[in-house]
Amino acid sequence: LIVYAALSPVGGYLADRFSRSFIIMCSLVVWSVVTWMTGKSETYEELLFWRGMMGVSEAFYIPAALALITDYHRGGTRSLATGLHMSGIYAGQALAGCGALMAGDPCQLGWRLTFEVFGFIGVAYGLIVLFFLRDPKAEEASATETAEETETPVSTAPSFTMGQMLKGVFSGRGMYMLLLMIAFAGYTNWFLLNWYPRLLQDFLANLHALGLNLDITDEDAAVHSTSWLSLTKYISVLGCALLADLWYLRNKNARAYVPGIAFCLAGPCVLLAACFDVQLGFYAVVALVATQGIAQGAMDATLMPVLRTTIDERFSATGYGFLNLTSVGAGALVAWLGGWMKDKDVALTTLLTIGGIAMILCGLILFCLPKKSNDAAKA
Repeated sequence: LIVYAALSPVGGYLADRFSRSFIIMCSLVVWSVVTWMTGKSETYEELLFWRGMMGVSEAFYIPAALALITDYHRGGTRSLATGLHMSGIYAGQALAGCGALMAGDPCQLGWRLTFEVFGFIGVAYGLIVLFFLRDPKAEEASATETAEETETPVSTAPSFTMGQMLKGVFSGRGMYMLLLMIAFAGYTNWFLLNWYPRLLQDFLANLHALGLNLDITDEDAAVHSTSWLSLTKYISVLGCALLADLWYLRNKNARAYVPGIAFCLAGPCVLLAACFDVQLGFYAVVALVATQGIAQGAMDATLMPVLRTTIDERFSATGYGFLNLTSVGAGALVAWLGGWMKDKDVALTTLLTIGGIAMILCGLILFCLPKKSNDAAKA
């Protein structure tokens, strides 16, 4: 997470300066090598090094990929195109259990060979990317613009200084508001990705202490913690993307309003789960916390389109890199904080409570972003 956060602006800057498709290709090569070498690790230090190197691949991929997608989609399809891409990430998270099935029962390949197999799969997919992934030409980007969009046309040969880039990204208050919003959202999202399985296991232990025994194992709790969040994210990232694009035709602020509404509704649900966990019951807590996936999916589908109307869109990948720096940096902090609190015997529900409050703040910030004129949308 630390490497991913630190290098995200660098990956975004290179994607704006050079070919986005080339940066994506480089990222895939690094991902494949790192995945393969993870299976070859013989010591803790080697394993730690290669996990850190995975952050290099991730930092260079996301900003370039989302910028490339929104280079092609410049009208009323931006959110849906972004959402379709993000749905692949959520599907991968939900299907990650296949790796466990390969390593253990029934395949019994072991974790080393499993990592090596996925590394080779990445190499094979790299060949597909090499032949088919292309940056749009300037005239293609211009031709796909619609009356609703007035952003700067994409250039295949960008030329700018570091000062121009920083001014284009940080010239308005909208970028600072997005940075604050993504810090709050990243805190909650990465807390659940890192600590939610343990939180549910602690919840079951509390139930057992009260003499309330459920037919649920710690392994079942881990499955519930990942599957339901991934499912709600998957549904939301597609549904909210479509809703945002349709509403955008009438209101140019819709792509900020849709995740804003989702956060304002999901935040109180997470707060309720954190404050009354044992009283509510296991499945009620799982259902309430799953609403975070709805808000996260809505934000992931619309964040890049919102960013491109907030900053100079020539630097959209760099801008997204700074958002990633903030989000993942908050994730690294909460990952450490969760461990520190467990060592101090502080309940993880404390961090979940803070997460619920943070989600409400996310929604309010999205509603307060600088407003866009609806004249072009109505035309």
